[in-house]
Amino acid sequence: MRRIRRFTALLVLLPLTCLPLMAENLRGKIAGTVIPDGDSVRFHPEELVVISTEGIKDFQDGWELEFTIPDGLRQYPNSFALLIYRNVTPPPSQENLSYQATRSFMRLLPSRESFYIKVPLAGGSSLAKDALTDVIPLPVSTEDLPLMATVLPVSKGIPDSVFDFELNLKASTIWRQEGTLSVNLTNPSNDPDERIQLEVNGKKVDLNSPLPLPAGLHRIRVESNLAPTQDMTVAVEPGEQKTVSVTLDYRLPELQFEIPPGSILLLDGEEIENQNGMATIQVSPGNHVLSYLIGDTAVERSIDVLPGGKISIRLIMDIAVTDNTEGPGSPYGAGDG
Repeated sequence: MRRIRRFTALLVLLPLTCLPLMAENLRGKIAGTVIPDGDSVRFHPEELVVISTEGIKDFQDGWELEFTIPDGLRQYPNSFALLIYRNVTPPPSQENLSYQATRSFMRLLPSRESFYIKVPLAGGSSLAKDALTDVIPLPVSTEDLPLMATVLPVSKGIPDSVFDFELNLKASTIWRQEGTLSVNLTNPSNDPDERIQLEVNGKKVDLNSPLPLPAGLHRIRVESNLAPTQDMTVAVEPGEQKTVSVTLDYRLPELQFEIPPGSILLLDGEEIENQNGMATIQVSPGNHVLSYLIGDTAVERSIDVLPGGKISIRLIMDIAVTDNTEGPGSPYGAGDG
């Protein structure tokens, strides 16, 4: 039976540059299903492998298929060809051995150990061919899935023992060099007076909304009038939909005072109690007025307290000395006898 299939395969294969638009008959046992970024599947020539793409994701350009060829098959150059099909009907199953499908790609197996096939997606970026990689000429859409691959003989006289060698197929997702970033606030204060601003790479953006970004490192800054500013650097991988959670610190700012004995300290008109000349209090962020009283002397100063700030204040009395000397020889200058 195997010889009949081999001879039939030889008759129906068209030149490698020709892609038939009509459905072809495809026969064989399903060796397994390969899932992109999952486990590989081993299969013999004339067996079928289902390439299950599990849908098309955002920022996806296509898939890369890696085929590993055993040494036994490489001993027969130009004797086997890889074929990839789309529009497979009926849906692939272990019970079914006969399908109709549209051929998307065909090439002779190379003499090297492994080679790659890129499967582009309709509407994606162009995928480049190189020395080790071929690209399926027609992009694939959702309606074309799943794909199916097989390796068939294209010459006569191949020993039956060669069909016992196994190839290996592994699939991986090809992502565009971009992704999205969302910044979520995990502990909103629900204070109607709070104003929160998010900056990514120095530009203001909306919280909780996915922001398209090129893959790489990005700077994030979250500012609030009620909490300290949060700065961080995050990495966005190709195709990643990254979410960063930010927890703001809503602890009240702290003022620590060192107060001379006998003095009175007022904050916004209210006296601050101290113990042995030391006092620590919490205040709301914003502008505050300090008044320092010793006897009849009063000193007043305005200070700005940032969210989450911690400020040390030492109150001192000083003696101001101004030297108005004009030079030697003056009535009270240096050098007078």
